[in-house]
Amino acid sequence: MLGNATKYFAGLAVLALGMFLGYGFAEAMGQAIWHVDGADYRLVGVGILGGLAVAFALLSVVTSTAGDVPGQDRLRLHRHPAYPSWWPILAVLGVSIVTVGLVVDTSLTVTGLLVTGFAAVEWVIVAWSERLSTDPAHNEEQRLRLARPLEIPLLAAAVIAVPVLLVSRVFLAVETNTASWLALATMIVVVAGAFVFYALPGVRKEIVIAIVAIAGLTIIVSGVIAAAVGEREFHDQFEEEGGTETTEPAGEPVEPAGESTGESLGGIGDVDLGAPVVLG
Repeated sequence: MLGNATKYFAGLAVLALGMFLGYGFAEAMGQAIWHVDGADYRLVGVGILGGLAVAFALLSVVTSTAGDVPGQDRLRLHRHPAYPSWWPILAVLGVSIVTVGLVVDTSLTVTGLLVTGFAAVEWVIVAWSERLSTDPAHNEEQRLRLARPLEIPLLAAAVIAVPVLLVSRVFLAVETNTASWLALATMIVVVAGAFVFYALPGVRKEIVIAIVAIAGLTIIVSGVIAAAVGEREFHDQFEEEGGTETTEPAGEPVEPAGESTGESLGGIGDVDLGAPVVLG
């Protein structure tokens, strides 16, 4: 079993090795990183990072063979075992949404960041509560007392906002008539499902969770695909009715109705159109 010092130096060795490989790859591709006054220091950089990786690896071996004992955190972990949690899975889902959003849409990126942050906070609270005592019930009670004020408003906002955002992407991606039929079908499914759950109060909890999970996954996948496709092309109402709009060429003044130049009156250029007309 590795102790704290061994894990610390092993982690530094892995970090230095990664920097060594990244620096060497960048230099091999011709991207010089460390040039000062025209001098080439690429070998110096590779040597320093490679030497650090070897040094930290040797220190980890020395501390391990010298009798590095497990830390108190490792001993406490045996007395306070961890239990399965959904928050790591939610964190992975948030990171996946961020990755897709960076390519598809900014709103998905923001949503993924919010999901990842919420899952990370909940994960920290769970890890803290599991080490309070050896009584799981007491630990869960303390976790709920700390996390409930955070969970209830955020989960309520997420349950309302996320489906609305994803479903709106679907409606904006399909044609107008198709969007109307989809909205009608969604309303019928929601109302019918609510009526069934009300009429059958003895439905098992696992069935309800499975149905909600399938519906949520369907909404997420459909919303992401629709966001990737993009919004449909919107047309102006005047164009849809078949009308045409006449525009005058730039730079040419538009003459008011009922007025004309003198050339249109038989070539008489000095006709005063504003003079009064005398009859008889």
